Amino acid sequence: YSINRLEEFISGIFSVLNYMEDETQLLKEEKIIFILCKDEDEIEKLTGYKARGMFNLAYDYIISTFNCHYHELVHLLMNYKLKDLPLYTHPFLQEGFAVAFGGRGGKEPEVIRNLGYFIAKSKFLDYKKLLSSDEFRNFDVSMSYPLSGLYNLFLIEDIGIDEYINLSLSYSASEMKSIKIKSEDFPVEEEWIEFLFDFGNDKNIKIDIPENHYINSIVDSSFRISEDDSDYLFEIKDDILISTMEKEDDYISKKFIELYPYMTYNGEKYLIRVEKNEVALYNLLTNNLIANYVSGFSISMKTVPEENGYYKFLIRKNIFDESSKEWSIKIVGNK
Repeated sequence: YSINRLEEFISGIFSVLNYMEDETQLLKEEKIIFILCKDEDEIEKLTGYKARGMFNLAYDYIISTFNCHYHELVHLLMNYKLKDLPLYTHPFLQEGFAVAFGGRGGKEPEVIRNLGYFIAKSKFLDYKKLLSSDEFRNFDVSMSYPLSGLYNLFLIEDIGIDEYINLSLSYSASEMKSIKIKSEDFPVEEEWIEFLFDFGNDKNIKIDIPENHYINSIVDSSFRISEDDSDYLFEIKDDILISTMEKEDDYISKKFIELYPYMTYNGEKYLIRVEKNEVALYNLLTNNLIANYVSGFSISMKTVPEENGYYKFLIRKNIFDESSKEWSIKIVGNK
């Protein structure tokens, strides 16, 4: 399943980077080596570095503890596009591109970009402070990476991938030195503000529920799932597991064991965790967080609505691989 997801992801990046047919064909022939490790200790034995995942530049290997590590794969695919590689690229552009399209290990792009949106709108950090490579490295990556990712997504949408690549190359160097991006090389500030406005209205998990007509999809004494054309409306008291027809009997989800060490994993595909301040959706086959809402990282600071002991929220339907007709639901414990 994870291999298929990685293949689909690669096809999407081919499109983003405007790969030519001969570039695509060569990559198909040569293959990408993805080494999946049990833990950080195994990665250290292979590379000398203790990490959850990395792109080994010397061999063009992805070495990771994550089934679907998109971020490092994006680094490889960008390098392959460039062919003649600069030794040092400004981290705002290099890491920003990888975050924009690949998220970070264990968290898919939409999750990290949402955090970038919160950082930008709340003014915790201005992207202009990241335009010096020296200053960029002074900020914690939990702040600098999400904001860079969101801005790089905006930048590519605004100027196009070819001009973006030229911009990246112009702020690269053959030796380690301070690099500062000129703000006049970026779009005008009003366009960034307009992008943020549009981005804020486009989320995979929403807690503001419009007065639409929702049709019951799955109803139980402990939960109810309804739907309209675009969203599922969940009304649940506790965490839920969703099984589908796609099941591997000999697979055990690392994320499931991490979250519920006292329980037995039975091949479930999705996990929805909910509490007053958060809704989180995991894909247990990739072990990735694929969508979430956190009140503390939202501009409104609203908590998850609760009615008669049931939490209510919307999840966009297209984030799931299948329709609710293929789901089997299991409640996880009591809070």
